[in-house]
Amino acid sequence: MSVDMGEALIRSVDWNRYRISTGRASDFGDRLLGLLHASTPDESRVAWQGIENFVFAQDTIFSAAEPTIDVILAALVNDRPSHVKITLIDLLFLILNGDSNEEPDLHRRCRASASRGIWLLAREASLSDGPIRDSILEAMELIDADRAEALRALLDS
Repeated sequence: MSVDMGEALIRSVDWNRYRISTGRASDFGDRLLGLLHASTPDESRVAWQGIENFVFAQDTIFSAAEPTIDVILAALVNDRPSHVKITLIDLLFLILNGDSNEEPDLHRRCRASASRGIWLLAREASLSDGPIRDSILEAMELIDADRAEALRALLDS
């Protein structure tokens, strides 16, 4: 039996320790599980409604963004439908593009977490094409622009 790494990580996080835009992130793990289990694009869109404007709003990120980065990377270890992958990568991009007034170093911590998984993003980019590849490379540019550019050149050759 294969272990769903994203699901396992979600279940291991004490979400009560973190915040989203509306307060404690106690049920935020369940929202992420909804995304991982989305079997159709419509289900992904519904799950997105419980994520957007909660872990990030406009360009502001909240403390639940930090474990969410790890969940995204763990979720990419397992095979996922393209509608889930693209949503995960979009979420990664939006978190990495955000900042926090409450925790000035949250942005740095999120990027550091993402940088530990850059090899996984590179693998995913090499296995993907079209919008998914482009989205992965855009997220990678926020983590390490030089590596993203080198990978893009390699993939385009």
